[in-house]
Amino acid sequence: MLESIFKIPFYKTSLNLDNETLAKFCNDLVNKQKRIRNVSILGGVQSGEIGEEDSKNNPAVFSLATSITKHSSLFAKEVGINTKLSIGSLWANIGGYKDSHRYHHHPHSMIGGVYYVSAPKNCGSIRFYHPYWETMQYDWNKNTVLENNAYTIGTIDMPVSSNTLYLFPNWLNHSVEPNLNKKEKRISIAFNMFI
Repeated sequence: MLESIFKIPFYKTSLNLDNETLAKFCNDLVNKQKRIRNVSILGGVQSGEIGEEDSKNNPAVFSLATSITKHSSLFAKEVGINTKLSIGSLWANIGGYKDSHRYHHHPHSMIGGVYYVSAPKNCGSIRFYHPYWETMQYDWNKNTVLENNAYTIGTIDMPVSSNTLYLFPNWLNHSVEPNLNKKEKRISIAFNMFI
């Protein structure tokens, strides 16, 4: 009898936040900040860390941080890890036409996540990779697998939309497909949760 012996937890929810204010905050942040990151983004820009002062001084950022903490605790409780989590790092990503994020994960944390402030049509999905994707693709590929299913698929593309919050284990590799919208930017806020 066929059984599954490993599972990967994944959490998705929709938030009702002030995205207009969050988008302005993200744009202002990358325009004035001198601590710009370039960790995983290909084109576009990542802000430096959003600090506690930013959260205290901006009700929209505070609401997002509160929601992230709440949902991360629910995720952690469901999977059986320490639920005393706090945001260890938080940053903005702004990607225009053809901008993407390379294959990466979020080391030295427990839970990684992203909230989509602005996700216009054709702005690129987020792609998650099976932990053994690099090994699987040699033998479990289009030449040997009749039809992809939960046992054989190596990658899963999750659609992005404004107001969507995704949470996942920090070790789960992911990338973001290029933004093919020539007029509008994709804006997200990514984060790491620590015990």
